[in-house]
Amino acid sequence: MAEAVLLSTRLKLQQIPVVEGGRLVGVVTDRDIKRASPSVWSGAGQDAYDRVLEETTVAQIMTRDPVTVSPDAPIQTAIRLFCARGFGALPVVEGGALVGIIMGRRGACAR
Repeated sequence: MAEAVLLSTRLKLQQIPVVEGGRLVGVVTDRDIKRASPSVWSGAGQDAYDRVLEETTVAQIMTRDPVTVSPDAPIQTAIRLFCARGFGALPVVEGGALVGIIMGRRGACAR
């Protein structure tokens, strides 16, 4: 989890694809990281926070079997998924392999 936090912070990523053996197996979102991190209200000190980051694996916090689109999917399909599901990113998968990511814009789906 520490590596995911570093990637998220340094590269300002809100979604990090998780690939194993060339296949997309999950996505770690900024929400997944926040849910797994100790709350400042819990009184957990820096040692406890660091321990959670080091001992928690990406597999434990990732969203498994994420919603994806294929490279030949109509862009309208991706837009509908962004708006209906509130996604910030949508993995593009072909034959189980991650081939790209479509990034959304917050607030672009005003109703």
